[in-house]
Amino acid sequence: MEGGNNNPGGGRAVGARKTDKTRRIWSTREEQVLMAALKDLVAHGWKSDNGFRTAYLVRCENAMKVAFLTPIC
Repeated sequence: MEGGNNNPGGGRAVGARKTDKTRRIWSTREEQVLMAALKDLVAHGWKSDNGFRTAYLVRCENAMKVAFLTPIC
């Protein structure tokens, strides 16, 4: 065989994983803040029959900023 490829079908070998550098794992604290923000939106009428109202992601993002950004002195 040419090229030393041990996989007869070509492509990646069995068990090899392609890494996706755009993915990351959320910390427990980040998940807690996000869930609290979503629960707050539900409690304040931002949930509708088919999902959340427009701009709910902006509200979640603002909650994350408040929780994690500290003022620079």
